[in-house]
Amino acid sequence: MHSKGKKTSRSTKQAKILRMPAGRKPGSSKVAKRKAPTRKASTPVKQGMKVSSLKDRRLALSRNRSLSRVTAMFFGFVLVYILRGLFAFAFTPQIAIERIVPGSITSPVELTGVIIRDEKVYRSTVSGSVRFNVTENQRISRGTVICSIQDSDEVARISEELIEVNEELLRVQAMRTNFTEMSSSERKVNDLIKNMLDNWVADMNMNDFSSLYTLKDSMIANIDLRNQIILSESSEALREQLNKRQIYQEELYRHMTLIMAEESGIVSTLLDGYEEIFTPTVRAMLPREQLIFDYDPRKTRTVTFAEEDTPLFKVIRSNTWYIAAYIPNDIIEGWEENDQKIIQDSNFNLPVVIERIVEEEYESYVLFRSTRYLEDYINRRSINFRVSGDINEGLKIPQLAVTSKTLAAIPREFVSIEDDQIKRAALIRADGETLRLHYTAVDEEMVYIDPDIVMGMEFQNPSDENQRILLTETIEIMGVFRVNNGVADFRRIVINDGLQTYGFYVLDPALNRGLQERDSIVSDAETVTEGELVF
Repeated sequence: MHSKGKKTSRSTKQAKILRMPAGRKPGSSKVAKRKAPTRKASTPVKQGMKVSSLKDRRLALSRNRSLSRVTAMFFGFVLVYILRGLFAFAFTPQIAIERIVPGSITSPVELTGVIIRDEKVYRSTVSGSVRFNVTENQRISRGTVICSIQDSDEVARISEELIEVNEELLRVQAMRTNFTEMSSSERKVNDLIKNMLDNWVADMNMNDFSSLYTLKDSMIANIDLRNQIILSESSEALREQLNKRQIYQEELYRHMTLIMAEESGIVSTLLDGYEEIFTPTVRAMLPREQLIFDYDPRKTRTVTFAEEDTPLFKVIRSNTWYIAAYIPNDIIEGWEENDQKIIQDSNFNLPVVIERIVEEEYESYVLFRSTRYLEDYINRRSINFRVSGDINEGLKIPQLAVTSKTLAAIPREFVSIEDDQIKRAALIRADGETLRLHYTAVDEEMVYIDPDIVMGMEFQNPSDENQRILLTETIEIMGVFRVNNGVADFRRIVINDGLQTYGFYVLDPALNRGLQERDSIVSDAETVTEGELVF
């Protein structure tokens, strides 16, 4: 009982005490309902806001999906357009275009000519080894020592003797008791010699070899003076060595021959053997067979050893030089003396002037004159070239770029051009109605229109209704397709009859104002039509 009592007591402590609600009778079987908590008046508004926010999100999501579909469709169209363009670019034949450049008609075949210069050849007066004191193609003045000719054996023997004398001279000088006490006179001469050498070194840096022998003469005079001073103060052994050296030096100079230029010009040591054959004195007319010769530039050489009367070098005495050639008569048709031409030699443009033309049955002797780029041709005797007119002769275009159209021509005063970019114009018919159309070409006097549009119609002048024109005839015009904006645009041209050969036309800019230098045109007019897009 004690344990039961404990359980009862523990149960009593854990139980909750429920109070009877007011108004309820004891013993009643009905359970009192719990009073529902009161809700604030704003609860329905919040529920409405939640519903509205949900609708907004659904609407935004729907819009985003629609926008995504539109974006996807847009980029899909762009992708298709790009792929279509790439496909067209890859499989559509490409239309060749080129830019208009200044130019002239070039001869269709390569020509051969002979180069003529005003050259003087200098020859050896003695035999011996040749030593040049100038560089190739150096400009020299009159009196310049170009080279010296030496007797090799004698010069070698004397040089060895001089080396021995100089060594002995140094040994004797070292034995002088008062060697360290140099006199003022000797010191002045030594300083003078040093200054002369310094100045000559500066000239050597500037390739001024002409002062070499002036230096030699001055050095000899000053050394002799110094030797006299030394001799007056030196021993008998020293005097003997100095005299011996002077004798050997004089002997050395007797075995050397100096060759000096008698005129100024450009010196070249490369000789081809034709210097005295092709001269300005015979340039007026050279026989055809004389221009045919076996010339090998590898045979040009610089002389290192010469016998008597051997050619040593040449001096080009004038900057004016010539090219003589025989040219077919159909190429030189229309040429006149003093005309300016361009010689094209390995993509090098050489401006020349026609000095002389001697016409023969099938070909003519032509002598060109030039005063430029002499150094580039100074070691050449023959030249392979093509000839064209003046580099600024006109606008050069391929003949294949030119096509023709048959159109109706109407004076410009009858036409009101509204947009020259898209070639839109307006005409007033005889009944007063305005006809708007696209024209094909225009120049300073006429507007050219498709005859199918206007043929048989009568039009009046916008500024004078009494002035009228009836279109009953057509005209054939020449033109090219300009493609500056990526669209084939027909432009009328006027061709000079004298320049219609060798695959090109050269247009007079004054007569072809519809085209300009650097315009892009279709190279072959058969590959494109008016208004076609050109990639």
